[in-house]
Amino acid sequence: MLTGALSADVPAAGRVAGTNAPAARGPKPAGGQIKAPPAGAPSAGTNVDGQPHINPVLLEPSPLVDGSNLVRALHGDQSARAARAAFEQQLVVARQLRHDLCLPQAKYKLTTLLESPGVPDDLRASALLEMAQISDQENQPLQALQIYSQFLHTYPNDPSVPEVLLRQGLLSRLVGAYTNALNKFFAVLSSSLEVKEDNLGYYQRLVLRAQTEIAETYYQQGDYATAAYNLTRLLKLGSPDLNAAQIRFKLILSLAALKRYTEVVSQAKDFLKQNPGQAEEPEVRYQLATSLKQLGLNQEAMRQVLLLLQAEQAKSAAQPAAWVSWQQRTGNDIANQLYNEGDYSSALQIYQSLLTLNGSAAWQMPVLYQIGLVLERLRQPAAASKAYDQIVVLGGNLGTNAVAPSLATLKDMAQWRRNYLGWETNAIVAARALEHGMTSTNTPAVAK
Repeated sequence: MLTGALSADVPAAGRVAGTNAPAARGPKPAGGQIKAPPAGAPSAGTNVDGQPHINPVLLEPSPLVDGSNLVRALHGDQSARAARAAFEQQLVVARQLRHDLCLPQAKYKLTTLLESPGVPDDLRASALLEMAQISDQENQPLQALQIYSQFLHTYPNDPSVPEVLLRQGLLSRLVGAYTNALNKFFAVLSSSLEVKEDNLGYYQRLVLRAQTEIAETYYQQGDYATAAYNLTRLLKLGSPDLNAAQIRFKLILSLAALKRYTEVVSQAKDFLKQNPGQAEEPEVRYQLATSLKQLGLNQEAMRQVLLLLQAEQAKSAAQPAAWVSWQQRTGNDIANQLYNEGDYSSALQIYQSLLTLNGSAAWQMPVLYQIGLVLERLRQPAAASKAYDQIVVLGGNLGTNAVAPSLATLKDMAQWRRNYLGWETNAIVAARALEHGMTSTNTPAVAK
């Protein structure tokens, strides 16, 4: 529900310990004068992390500086430096294997690293997070949750704690542990309050993401009232990082589930105005039309249905199946309601528009049957018989083997109604003729 990546302004290695490279040293300027570094740059004696920097050339053993005046070598234990470099290389290789989806090999490398003695804490923490990522990629959410818990227990003050909590919340919800998921998302909010000002933008997006997931969790639980409350609060934030279209869409669905139709109408109109052409537009129009119908605004509801049914092909080109599905559902639902309420003219207008959406017999035959029933109610038996005739023809074209049982039944019903209308019409004509004949017989003769 965020418009950008969570860690958009975090350096590539900002959340992976032990990967900071030493600051590069440039050539000495002419004249032997060293220019002052630009504002904010590390000093000449430090690396990019502000740690003391020693040129690798000077770290090599040299008889000139080797001596017995110090108990320890001038540059410390070189074996420890070499061991760290080896551990770092193992981590880099394991990460590349994971990226290449060589997950068993990556897991083996990481397990070996974690079981090795003397691994620095920062590299061990990174290895644990890599293992959790592998479990997630292997669709093992419970295993990933366990590894993240181990990380939080071992490194409670690590800067990555808020995002690890977020990931735990997402995984918990994935396995249906909604209460635990909510606890983790709320923990993100509290833990992010304790972070330093470094990478403030990242932590602000992290908090915003947790807020959206709290609302999403309530929505997935079916607690639509609490979901609507949280979604409304999110929209009021007006954050440019928020995917407002998605938030408003979920709010519309929550309000519809609560039967708060007036609010659905307001939010749906705002959505359609602010997000034209979105993939969710047909479903939003369905909710809008249905809510208007529930509020007794039949004409406005019918207008929305017709707007959806007459939507330009360009709008539905990206997801034609989804658009047609919502067009059919919306039109059918509203037309059926209008028919049941006796508004036959409005129902007929929608049914006739529905007829153009799909040329298959499976769609055309039921719609034509509804049109026939409406025309009967409008006392247009000839037009109704024509609709039933079309059904019989379509059913006959399907053949005896290909026709579905439901369509075969529909064909039989249409044929029966057509025959009934023919009998009824003939009976009315005969009755009128008989009535006319009796009237002529009973008329007194005119005296001459």
